[in-house]
Amino acid sequence: LGVGCLVAAIAVEIFGHWQASVRPGESAYGALVYLAAGLNGQLVFAVVTMGLFTMARQIAGRLDDVRRSSFENTVLLVYYTVGQALLGLALVHGFPRAVG
Repeated sequence: LGVGCLVAAIAVEIFGHWQASVRPGESAYGALVYLAAGLNGQLVFAVVTMGLFTMARQIAGRLDDVRRSSFENTVLLVYYTVGQALLGLALVHGFPRAVG
């Protein structure tokens, strides 16, 4: 469910800027907006891959109280992804409104 929300958030971000006529080839701001969305997309892909790997280890019985490094690494990447996405949203949406 969380992965679906991450993917939907990136899609809504790109679609919203496209509908507002912000294009990557027209201005530096547009290029940075789409760059931020692309970077977030790469992180979401990594989170999905690591999540599937962790679930496969759980199903195979190789994830327990002692061998839990894959789970902990996945959680750390999820936290980093959320933090970077929030910072990106603040820069993309908050900074232009703050400077006028």
